Amino acid sequence: MKKCPTCGNAVLENDKSCDMCGYVFMSQQEKEEKLNDSMSKVKYQNYADGFQMEYLYAMLLGFFLPFVGFVAMIYWYMKVDKKSRYVLYGILASILVGSLFYMIMNGLASA
Repeated sequence: MKKCPTCGNAVLENDKSCDMCGYVFMSQQEKEEKLNDSMSKVKYQNYADGFQMEYLYAMLLGFFLPFVGFVAMIYWYMKVDKKSRYVLYGILASILVGSLFYMIMNGLASA
């Protein structure tokens, strides 16, 4: 006999649920499957419209290290991975911000 962890009622070993409170007992395999499912959801936590944190990291790589990001973009593009698109966005944003900064600083220096 085993005890129900919720109500403490004595339950037979082969029962799937508690007769008193309805608590459902899981086998070790079911517990491991549930844990694996929850871990995979945490690993690839989706944000708005399917955006994943690894894409943000790829975008930041392209923004702060454009040359390294370009090499990573080619690698991911050959693997047909969506991360290559986000690295490209980061590289383009870096070029745009750098160009604007250059124009502003050049305009201020000549004034």
